[in-house]
Amino acid sequence: MSTPAHSIHLNSQIAAYLSQLDSIEADFRKLVDSLNDEQLHWSPQPGRWSIAGCLVHLTLTAGKFLPVLDNAIEKGRAGGLFCDGPFTQPGRLINWLIQWTEPPVRFKGKAPRSFSPSVRQPAAEVLRDFERSQRELRDRVRQASGLHLSRIKLSHPALPLLRYTLGQAFAQILAHERRHVWQAWQVRNKLPS
Repeated sequence: MSTPAHSIHLNSQIAAYLSQLDSIEADFRKLVDSLNDEQLHWSPQPGRWSIAGCLVHLTLTAGKFLPVLDNAIEKGRAGGLFCDGPFTQPGRLINWLIQWTEPPVRFKGKAPRSFSPSVRQPAAEVLRDFERSQRELRDRVRQASGLHLSRIKLSHPALPLLRYTLGQAFAQILAHERRHVWQAWQVRNKLPS
């Protein structure tokens, strides 16, 4: 479902999402720089996620959202829902949820089982999978350029009653990524010497 980059005009909201992805990826690279497999899998206490656990969670989350995003983008194109913005994002509850997802963490919740890391993977695999999921998210953001980000609707893959606009879904995914990269930094800051 890839769209050639040269054929896409990026509106300001899409450009902002891409810039946020750039920042997340730069922060991720600093986070994992010079860490070995043992450090990536170290946890500050039993039941808490390691740096690798945070990255696996983000990879799993992206994997669940990608087909939902694909479907929304396809339906938006088929329905002729095009607009270059500016976009307003209706729905106070969703906008509040996005704000409260941002780090620093103000509330904690348990991730749905299908979004939780369960198996210890080699660090190289964790990093490769996370980078792949970031490329795929970036591709979906680019594909959404020109679509009406506040009229295309989708449901959260694990909580179908939670409905977003396409713009809110991108904002939520990016806030969620910042939250867990921040969480991973908290683990890195506690790594034993």
